[in-house]
Amino acid sequence: PKVLALCISQACFESAMYVFVLVWAPTMRATIAASFGPSTPTPYGTAFSVFMAACMLGSTLFGYLVRQSSWLSLERVAVLVFGIASGSLIGACWLLQEPAATDNETSAMTVVHLFSAYVMFEFCVGLYFPTMGTLRG
Repeated sequence: PKVLALCISQACFESAMYVFVLVWAPTMRATIAASFGPSTPTPYGTAFSVFMAACMLGSTLFGYLVRQSSWLSLERVAVLVFGIASGSLIGACWLLQEPAATDNETSAMTVVHLFSAYVMFEFCVGLYFPTMGTLRG
């Protein structure tokens, strides 16, 4: 039962991760275009760099959590990762369903919130890989 739960959780998380890889750029482009006009460039390189930094930060935090926390087991870390990742993607979906705002300040905040949700998901990806690797043994 534990191996099956591990396999199912790994399949679900990695499916979400690969879907994210396919949709983050088009959704960011569409949100920026709706907020600031279609001629506004999307900073793909900057966004990807921030995603990779968030992923590295998550992996680094894993080592700290395992060494310093006596009450936080690997299973709890996994549940925490899955919960935060789910919340960030649900938040991103909610933001993408909202109609485009008419004022610039609200439009800018929509882009910031969407990007923040994506960064939080990438942070969880960074925590996910060492957690699953350790749980698999």
